[in-house]
Amino acid sequence: MKSSKLQFLIEYPKFKSELKKLNDIIFFFPFYSFGGAERVHINILEAVKDFKTSCFISETSSNDFFRKEFEKNTHLIPYFNLKTKKYRIYIQQIAKAINKKKSPVVFGCNSTLFYDILPFLQNHIQIIDLIHAFSYEEPRASEKISLPLVEKIDIRVVLGERTKNDFRKLYYNHNISEKFIERIEIIKNKVDIPEKIYPKTDSEILRVLFIARNSFEKRAHYVTEIAKKCLEENLNINFSFVGDFEENFSDLKNIKMIGPINSQETMAEIYQTHDVLLITSFREGFPLVISEGMAHGIIPVSTDVGEISEVINSKNKNGFLIADPNTSIYSTSNKTIPDTFLNYENEIFVIDTFIKTLKIIQSNDELRKEYSNNAYETAKIFFSKEKFENSYKNILINKKSSI
Repeated sequence: MKSSKLQFLIEYPKFKSELKKLNDIIFFFPFYSFGGAERVHINILEAVKDFKTSCFISETSSNDFFRKEFEKNTHLIPYFNLKTKKYRIYIQQIAKAINKKKSPVVFGCNSTLFYDILPFLQNHIQIIDLIHAFSYEEPRASEKISLPLVEKIDIRVVLGERTKNDFRKLYYNHNISEKFIERIEIIKNKVDIPEKIYPKTDSEILRVLFIARNSFEKRAHYVTEIAKKCLEENLNINFSFVGDFEENFSDLKNIKMIGPINSQETMAEIYQTHDVLLITSFREGFPLVISEGMAHGIIPVSTDVGEISEVINSKNKNGFLIADPNTSIYSTSNKTIPDTFLNYENEIFVIDTFIKTLKIIQSNDELRKEYSNNAYETAKIFFSKEKFENSYKNILINKKSSI
């Protein structure tokens, strides 16, 4: 009890001092640690860096990977341990500071603090949220806890039509008017696209890249199992891991552990020297690494989740989708799913399908070249930096919805 009270006495003055510096555009993001979502959040901050903004970090970050980039682009309000007995005092103080402003904009993503503050905000405030993807297995997912606040949210940003349709079903199931679908806006993520791609070297070795944070929905264990089977079959396929994985995550000789990379220039070099990007997740919106990889001519091979099929499909001939029966189990579950396979037969099927697809790519040079070029051309169409930045500037300075 005493330690909690002491912590409050130490932190609260610092917290109040940060509120005095609050700007008119206020973001609520959960972390500044390694992750694709965090990179997208930085891109949003960069898009409006000419305006004065503030950004609350609402959860404890596992590392400081992107902290400097956040600090470079916004007035960063680092994580305070708000979730104590004094939590209500904190959220009321934040709301009070925002309500005093003449025409503030509040933008949140993946932050429970953001949704907890919304009931205390006055009607002159424009409120926007971003939903990367539905988190079906999470009982406290943003799309769920925000249901009582739908009328309060002026604009909801999603990455594609699939998530918009998810909202349509969710609203229908909870007797929320169809008119609020009109407040949902699709904004695709952006990437820096080179003027041209460097041709991939003709090689019997297929170079496969896996980029992710080490979290259970990414299913990195699928990739190690794929690599293990490739070794057993004597396939010339090598794998590189980029992310917050321990060096001893795998000792397979066809896996190279690179670790997390912060430099965009270094990442560009890594993309240029790989042929295929693997996505093995059971849940995604549209992974930023797919956009970045395609911009460098990498062929994506991914589970068919989130918005990915809108961009990668047989019509565009720019990548391969893997059907995964387990993903439907995740999407219909109301419980938190542990980091285990739900169905072993489904697991084997998916891993074998990934391997079959890698064999096809490896054995057909013409297909590799065609799909690589198509991936690059697709990136130029879908992931425009100008469109992304203009879209975010527009919603962050536009008037409130009239619905």
